[in-house]
Amino acid sequence: MLTDSGAVAFRGFVGGAGVTGANDFGLWRGFILGVLDSFAREGDGVPGAPLGTTFSDLGGTFGAPKMNNANGCAFGATITGGTVTASNNTGIWAHNEIGALVLVVREGDVAPGASGAVFTGFGADGPTLNALGQPNRSPRVGFERPRRRSDHRSAPRSPGADRPRAGRDFRV
Repeated sequence: MLTDSGAVAFRGFVGGAGVTGANDFGLWRGFILGVLDSFAREGDGVPGAPLGTTFSDLGGTFGAPKMNNANGCAFGATITGGTVTASNNTGIWAHNEIGALVLVVREGDVAPGASGAVFTGFGADGPTLNALGQPNRSPRVGFERPRRRSDHRSAPRSPGADRPRAGRDFRV
């Protein structure tokens, strides 16, 4: 994902001393002048989760991280360890307005406005961000609408159709 200022968010593999299959994949953002920042790596501790919980999949399930013009990133991930079960092992994380990585929502959390129902999963297209670094709040909680088999027959969507709209954003 490339921003208007030339910053980029990307996924990558690393290798070398101390690198194993449990920590060889991560997410980075690159800024002008060549500065790189690692903001999540498999095996890292998970913000907003109990001690001992780590990221286990930052890649295939949720797509590439998204980055906005304020250099904030959002991404979906699978986690493991601690009190993690199959019913709460995925979530969405994003940088807040001061640049800290925070948990936005996790599988098993109560879904606001859904009469006590809980989130049971998230779309595979990855989260979207507005210019303030806020994940787009939609029925899929920050993720673009999942594709259906019938979508190939529908008319093309207009540019910007997945952008956050006034009144549908929230602060992290």
